Amino acid sequence: MIGAGPKVLISTVFAGERWEWDAIIERTEANLDVDSRVLYAVAVVEKPFSFDGSSSRPPLTPGMFVEAEIAGRAMSGVARLPRSALRNDGTVLLVGNESQLEKRSVRTMHSDGRNVWIAGLGAGDRVVVSEDSLLSVGMTVTPTPAMQMAGGEF
Repeated sequence: MIGAGPKVLISTVFAGERWEWDAIIERTEANLDVDSRVLYAVAVVEKPFSFDGSSSRPPLTPGMFVEAEIAGRAMSGVARLPRSALRNDGTVLLVGNESQLEKRSVRTMHSDGRNVWIAGLGAGDRVVVSEDSLLSVGMTVTPTPAMQMAGGEF
């Protein structure tokens, strides 16, 4: 395969069937789109137009709408939480010993519309995911089971 950049799986639905091509990120564009804050990457597919006869896969042609899944590196010590868990001051509330709320500063690694990936939690930390503004540090609460503890999937 060309280059040594991150691997990419490019896929699309064509004629009602999903098709895939392996690719490699060759480079990123020099400029960040100021409106969307998107950085464009250029992926290279070896022989995108080839047809070997053993498959009915269509050629990957310019203008075709595709999805790209870029392989990344695993990050240890990062938890995915609902966005509602992160407070405006860059902290989360934890249910500590004696079921009292504690505040902890965390570092945001990434966020999207629904989730936030943060560093600064330990395995088993019980994080408050409610947006309730009446909760405060030192308050005693009765925890209810969440989907999973910090470090797990939601």
